[in-house]
Amino acid sequence: MKAIRLKSIGQVTVDELSPPDLPAGWARINVHSAGICGSDLHNFKTGKWIAHLPVTPGHELFGVISEINGESDRFQPGMRVVADSRVYCGHCAFCSSGAMNLCESLGFVGEVFDGGFAEQVALPLSSLLAVPDAIPDEIAVLSEPLGVALRVVNQLNPAEGDAVCVTGGGTIG
Repeated sequence: MKAIRLKSIGQVTVDELSPPDLPAGWARINVHSAGICGSDLHNFKTGKWIAHLPVTPGHELFGVISEINGESDRFQPGMRVVADSRVYCGHCAFCSSGAMNLCESLGFVGEVFDGGFAEQVALPLSSLLAVPDAIPDEIAVLSEPLGVALRVVNQLNPAEGDAVCVTGGGTIG
C-alpha cells in the first residue's frame, strides 16, 4: 500500500508499505479520504509532537472497516468510520475521571502511531466513531475539525440573538 511518511523534520516521502499489523481490539480501515490539519503542517516543520520517525501522519480520516481483530458489539467490516484523533493512556487521574482530553500523556493518531495518510490504517476500536449512511463521504472526513468548533460553541452556549466575537489565527478560530 502507498503511504505518505514523515521521514524527518521537513522530509516527506510516498512509500510502498506492507498493510499495517492488526493488534487485538483494533480494526483495519480502508482510508477513503484524510484532511490536512494545521498540526500536520506544524509537525512537518518542527516534529515537536511526533513520538517516533518515520511516521504516517493524518488524524482527520474517513474510511471503511475491512477487518477487525477480535469481537466487537459496535463495529463490523463494511462500516463507515472516522477516528477520534486522541490517543490517551486510560489510567492517569484525568482519564480515570473521564476527562481523557486532559490526559497527562495525550497524543494523537499520526503522531503516536501511524495515521490516515495511507491507503490503510490500523486503529483501536475505542478510537472509532460510526458514520451514518446519510452523511456524505466528503463531509464525514471533516468530523474532527467540526467537532472542535462545535465543542467551543457548546461551551459558550450563547442565547439566541447574543453577539459573539470569533477570533483566532487558525481556520477553526
